[in-house]
Amino acid sequence: MKNVFEAYRKYYEKTPNDVKVTSVILDQPVLFPEYEKEIEEIKNEPVQPEEIKPVDLPVKIDKAPAHISLLHQIMSEETRVREFREMLRCKYYHLEDRKAPQKEFAQNHAAITQCTRELQDLYIKRKHIEIHGSMPDPMKLISDEEQNLIRSLKYDRKRIVDKCGKLNRKIDTYLSTAKGAELRPKWENELEECQLQLLEIDQKIDAINGLA
Repeated sequence: MKNVFEAYRKYYEKTPNDVKVTSVILDQPVLFPEYEKEIEEIKNEPVQPEEIKPVDLPVKIDKAPAHISLLHQIMSEETRVREFREMLRCKYYHLEDRKAPQKEFAQNHAAITQCTRELQDLYIKRKHIEIHGSMPDPMKLISDEEQNLIRSLKYDRKRIVDKCGKLNRKIDTYLSTAKGAELRPKWENELEECQLQLLEIDQKIDAINGLA
């Protein structure tokens, strides 16, 4: 601060009396003599880069369960069969449009039924893998009574699936019917009931097959 006041005094002596001095600009920075030695040591001290030590982080590798690959295969097969069955269902409308012979309808229906059976078998395998981690035992014995019950449930399921298809067609084409707009809520309620019945049947079949 002494150097600052000294510079101010010398500048003030050179200026006329009517000039007001508001600030002084120094050509050289003002240093404090008592700290010159410390400042010089700091300036000359070499800067050492900070050493960064590598940190060994634990790496956890989760191995996928052995049944995952098998499960993906079953799901891929399900997708393939489901897409093929949907193609056959669309074919039904083309047969209807060109008034195809009854034999072609029967063949198409048989192919759809076969796809449905394959999907049921794949569903059983997939559920067994998800629960037990392995494919179901092909030698698993089911009593005659249980087999008859499964056949009866599958018959009921097919009947309900057919009813769902008819209800879906009615809902999709309700504008073409005189009272379609009035009956549409009723058809939608019936469709919902059918879907609940299908879910209940699937649960019963799973219980018989030991998947519930």
